[in-house]
Amino acid sequence: MIWSYLSSSQVLEFLPQNTWTEVILISLEPNENGVYIATTEDKKTKRLKDMNNMSEFSCSFEKVKEFKALEIVGVKIDDKWYRGRMICYNEFQFNDTRIELIDVGSFYQTKLDNLFVLPYFFLYKQLALPIQFQEFIPKTTKLTIKPNFSKSKLFEGIVLVDVSHNNIKLNNEDDKNQLDTNNKVINSPLGANLSTFNAISKKYITYDPIKQEDQKNISLINGDYCFIQIFNDLSSIYVCKAVKNIENEKYTLYNADVLLRTIFCQDPKPQKNPILGDTVTVFSFLRQGYYRAKILKKNNDGSSYDVFCIDYGNIETIMSSEIYELSQELCCKPGLAIKVGISDLVPVENNSIRMCEQIEKLFELLIKKKKPILIEFDETSENCLQNVKFKEIENGFYINDFITNCLKDSSEIEKKKSLHTNCKINNSHHDDFKLQKKLCNNDIVYLKNFQPCDLFYVVNDIELFNEVILNITHDKTAPILKTNLIEGDIVKVISKNCIYRGKIQMKLNKGNNMFMVINIDTGACNFVNSYSIYELSKDLMKIPGLAIRVRVNGLNIKNQKTKNSLKSFIKSIENIPLIVECVNNDSCPTVILKRTANCQNIFNEFFRSKKLLFYKLYDKTLNCHKNNQVINESKENLKIHKFENVKLKNGNSCIITYFKDFKDIYICKAGKDLNDCSYTNYDIISMLKDIHHSTDCEVHANPIVGDIVKVFSPRYEAFYRAKILSTEDKNCFRVLYIDYGDIEMAELCNIFELSDNLKKQPGNAIQIGIDISLDKRPNEEIINMFDHLANQEIQLLIEYNESDEKGLENCVLKVISNGLNINNEILKLLSNQLPSSLLEITS
Repeated sequence: MIWSYLSSSQVLEFLPQNTWTEVILISLEPNENGVYIATTEDKKTKRLKDMNNMSEFSCSFEKVKEFKALEIVGVKIDDKWYRGRMICYNEFQFNDTRIELIDVGSFYQTKLDNLFVLPYFFLYKQLALPIQFQEFIPKTTKLTIKPNFSKSKLFEGIVLVDVSHNNIKLNNEDDKNQLDTNNKVINSPLGANLSTFNAISKKYITYDPIKQEDQKNISLINGDYCFIQIFNDLSSIYVCKAVKNIENEKYTLYNADVLLRTIFCQDPKPQKNPILGDTVTVFSFLRQGYYRAKILKKNNDGSSYDVFCIDYGNIETIMSSEIYELSQELCCKPGLAIKVGISDLVPVENNSIRMCEQIEKLFELLIKKKKPILIEFDETSENCLQNVKFKEIENGFYINDFITNCLKDSSEIEKKKSLHTNCKINNSHHDDFKLQKKLCNNDIVYLKNFQPCDLFYVVNDIELFNEVILNITHDKTAPILKTNLIEGDIVKVISKNCIYRGKIQMKLNKGNNMFMVINIDTGACNFVNSYSIYELSKDLMKIPGLAIRVRVNGLNIKNQKTKNSLKSFIKSIENIPLIVECVNNDSCPTVILKRTANCQNIFNEFFRSKKLLFYKLYDKTLNCHKNNQVINESKENLKIHKFENVKLKNGNSCIITYFKDFKDIYICKAGKDLNDCSYTNYDIISMLKDIHHSTDCEVHANPIVGDIVKVFSPRYEAFYRAKILSTEDKNCFRVLYIDYGDIEMAELCNIFELSDNLKKQPGNAIQIGIDISLDKRPNEEIINMFDHLANQEIQLLIEYNESDEKGLENCVLKVISNGLNINNEILKLLSNQLPSSLLEITS
């Protein structure tokens, strides 16, 4: 099999010279010439995304009329769309055209009539690369490689690559240290009609459903400290390496920053079509947080996956809606969980079963108390990690001795008290506590909290909820400070604003004085000092958490101001009963919430209220124009002169922040994110953090027209930089938010001094206009379109004449992902025509 020839420049775009690049093999099965097909994480994501996009656009595709060698076309195979390069044509055969499927590295023969012309935005370079190894057989789909141009066969379309030493070392590790293997079938997406390449033809691939898919793990050496994380049986124990702090003599998790960065990830992107071996972020209901995991298999229900948590060692079943992308940097970080065993203590046939109750309780205690343990083993032994010794640091007692005695004679266990002298197993914790209950259609619930990723917490037993709140706030017994705080403890939190029942999620610093706590009755997540955490009464401990975690159907908000506004809206309706309509009732139910009075969807109501506010502002401005009441000073103030150093060039990417009319649109510049796969505005995000954490609110301002100040918006419940436009009365001012472009009335009590540093930083809102040659008011469909563009932070390309002083008043906006012309869509909507189908999938 010969692929299309490659140039060195094509390869360098894929694999930079003298640089190690992490790639993904589409299959571990090479073709008959030992050629593998490689891609990268971002290219794989793009391929899967564009396969869906092609399916959506296919109704507008035209059929290929004539054969043109090497032209890229579209083809539908088994209800899936692929990009192919036309290779040869023989009109005397039934399947007359042979194409190379350039993104999966295979060939396919079909009729010319089955091929379609693709739009320009699908005509990019191939997303897969044929590679060969030198004396190396990969055992994992993820590798780190670099090209060897001197030995490559570019004329045959093949690149010879060198493999990282870490991959070679990993390949040579003994398979006995991995978990047992099973056979699973990988079905081809191309069907039986697809010729050749084994990578996507139907093959039996041997893989381990519960191993870490050759995940690189932190290495242990004899004498290391560790924490025990998971105990399955004596041959399957997962530990994490620990390090000793010289200053305070305490032990902390090695590489803990990896865990923290995963837990505190902001608005992770859903992982589309996860496949076996992918390293992803998952939301764990067991631990109520985000964690790194390896995809093991897709379950028969089609909507859930078994995953291996690489930093803990446990296996969970996760719904596909709870699987998210993991940054490339965190993907490369080794897993923290290391599998060890003490299987030399018992006969082999007993290793697969759980040991006696005393041994289980022992490991339960070690895990719960997070006791640091010294691990000893013979590093020269072949199966060294399967025959380790655990030693208590405090008294030098070998845990293996305790286990041996348990196995010899259970009647003697009570005599071995040395391990249990200073601590007892605390059964008062709700270790199996989960913020999850089943909801049914027509259940009455109350909305209590909104969290990132458009997750909501509701309560359906409002009487019990009120009783719990009443009991905990009016508890007259003297509060007892909780000591020796452990993750999973159910506690009482007394803060300045409220008292509530909480579950300790994790420690946030080495000093053990700051914790992340989740309110088990509302779902709110807070950072709490240890001096605010108290013992919870036994009566309140018996009542399970009342918060139910749900996802709202069709809601996907990215814009931070809209999220803040939504939080304010939720507070305003938290005491209003809502009817549940279940869309699905999986581990995280997807629901529609409606008012009991009129069955109106409350989130449709929220977005309508935003549009109503827009109309009121528009009408007010229109009336002022009609009555010749436009104040020149205020009109002039709308231009953010002091921030002209914000430059916008023709061809820049941008995001809509505010839409008023066709001549009054505000945008902000957008740049590639850290993963180089989407656009965002880090200036605004950073600015909001700086404003939120600054201490300017301690000083009230004495504002005058033109001042740049800090304003608290009750509508959005957040601080923003603003410019004073006019004085409405003694205690009320009209302000323009210079990082977004919208205008509000601000009371004097909500206006504060802004630090000089924040005053000097440029305003991010840039005013533009669209020339549509029509003096018409935007209709509801157009407002909906701009509302969608702003809320979803759709990345747009701006085009205008830079040489024209009024160029920004006559801009053309296009969607980056699919080339959709927004100006043309406006004209269609003004003429009551149907918008492009591309608009529906723009996200």
